[in-house]
Formats: sequence, structure tokens, C-alpha cells
Amino acid sequence: MIVAVLLGAGLVAGCSGGETAPTPKPIIEGNAVQIFTREAYREAWFTPSDKIAITSEPLAFDQALARAEALGMQLYPTLPGEPPYPDGWLITAKGDFFAPAQGQTPSASAPRRPAVAAAFVEHASRLTYSMRYTD
Repeated sequence: MIVAVLLGAGLVAGCSGGETAPTPKPIIEGNAVQIFTREAYREAWFTPSDKIAITSEPLAFDQALARAEALGMQLYPTLPGEPPYPDGWLITAKGDFFAPAQGQTPSASAPRRPAVAAAFVEHASRLTYSMRYTD
């Protein structure tokens, strides 16, 4: 009887304690860029047919923040406190963005202004971004 209890306890301990939480996989570059461009289109900064220079590089959040600040912009953590994953993708976009008047919807005839945008997409696909006109 004591042997059965010990074997049962060993079986429960082996089943419940041996598993670990899955390690988050990094987001791939193409997906990070797609998340950013989809948001840029939604914000009506530019369209898919516009000639916008988009670059991306893998960085820790603090490095991405420093780069964004060097461009005159701010990025904010995607969650309160420290980001859950310290690295992700810094994405920058430069070109002529729509510059509609207050309350006006961008259209093909809307004026354009030179602008730059920076975004950080972290491993859980959360996004933080900023944009400014450069003229």
C-alpha cells in the first residue's frame, strides 16, 4: 500500500513539474513590417502605391527608443512598465506623407509633406509608433 502511494505521488510530480511554459518565438521581420504598414495605411500616412523608404532592424527597445529620439520622435512601451520582451524590430519610414487639413480626409489630391515615422514591433506583435513632418 505504501508503495502504491509513493508511485502515485511520483507519477503526479513527474507529470506536473516537468513541463515548462513555451518560449515565445521572435516575430519575423516581414511580419513586423506588415504590422507597421497596415497601421500606417489605417492612419492614412501613405498608401501601398506610394514610394516610401522603409527600413527595419532588430533592436532592443531601449536602442529603438534612442534611434527614434535621434529622429525627433518618442516611442512608448507597449505595456505598462518594461516591455515583456526586450527586443523586436525598429521600423522607419521616410517619404512624402499625406498632410490633410484639420478634419479633412486624405485623398489623391491631398497635399503631401516630407515626413518620417518610427515604430517598434515587439515579439508579441504589439506596436508603438510615432510620426512627424520634417519640413
